Amino acid sequence: MKKSVIGLMISMVMLFTAITPLHANAASNGRIIDVNGIVFEITGEPNLSRSGQNDQFTFRTVSPVNNPDVDRADVIRALDTLTSELTGANGIAPRSARWLHDSRTQNFGDGAFEVVFSDTSSRDRGFTTVTIFYDGWSRAMWTGFNPWTMDRLELNDFVTFNGMAVSASIGNGGGSVSGSGTARTVEMRSGENNAWIIQNFYSNLQATSNVGLFSVNKRTEGVFRTAGRNHFVNTNDSVNFGL
Repeated sequence: MKKSVIGLMISMVMLFTAITPLHANAASNGRIIDVNGIVFEITGEPNLSRSGQNDQFTFRTVSPVNNPDVDRADVIRALDTLTSELTGANGIAPRSARWLHDSRTQNFGDGAFEVVFSDTSSRDRGFTTVTIFYDGWSRAMWTGFNPWTMDRLELNDFVTFNGMAVSASIGNGGGSVSGSGTARTVEMRSGENNAWIIQNFYSNLQATSNVGLFSVNKRTEGVFRTAGRNHFVNTNDSVNFGL
């Protein structure tokens, strides 16, 4: 009887660990999380809980800790689980939003370079100010096995807000802002050495104007470096809100 009780307790602990690794490890370390047995490293904002988000812009990058013994399909499934946890069914921001999405594949050797992004954007007209909200994620991935990883893998996101007297603020969330009053671009860059997959998450990005905001352009660039050469893969999409 005693052995049965101990066995039941061990089984319950193993089940609890399997379904709650995301928040347990994020709370204890802040830089490393475990999702279904796959270990990921976080750079940027360490808080990956939706309940912990506020109206401040956050930008973070997640990549798996390299382990050749782990099946890549398991890594992708775990990363998809993490993406669903962070973004929910309708994007990071639960606002009525327009969808921006693009993906590109470029064959190389025994595999391919793949880049994809999936974002949402919405416009809110206040009494004196117009605001565009922007949220989403992007991913760059090398699917081949020779080489096993890229010498360096970079993932760069560029969001351009078009209008009149446009301003964009990122606070301490990461990234940089460039451009003029008619077009402000927020740049969010990340990179990892000896990596085959990397993913960016960005939330609560906002642009404002007291005159008008008309459209948003998004470009995501993957840079795959191997054997001393960079290979570039670009994706893009846009949404026009009108006047």
